[in-house]
Amino acid sequence: MIRNITRQEFARRLGVKRTKFHDLLAGGCLPPPRRIGRDLVWLEPVVDAFIILAYGYPMPIPELSAELEHEVREAVMQLHNEKI
Repeated sequence: MIRNITRQEFARRLGVKRTKFHDLLAGGCLPPPRRIGRDLVWLEPVVDAFIILAYGYPMPIPELSAELEHEVREAVMQLHNEKI
């Protein structure tokens, strides 16, 4: 079963504080979240793929739809362009 990852957990996995996380999100340096009710969430494979690509881990990313993979890769490119 695929888990939904909250803002708090995503920030923890990245090792950043809440303000930095929101700056990254506002700057397009994170994949776009999905809204469930009032909450913003990311699918766990999206978070894993983002971390693998953003930090250059030498391992394959989880299988994603073409749309989700594109969103992840765009966010990683934006992150690297911003040099945050």
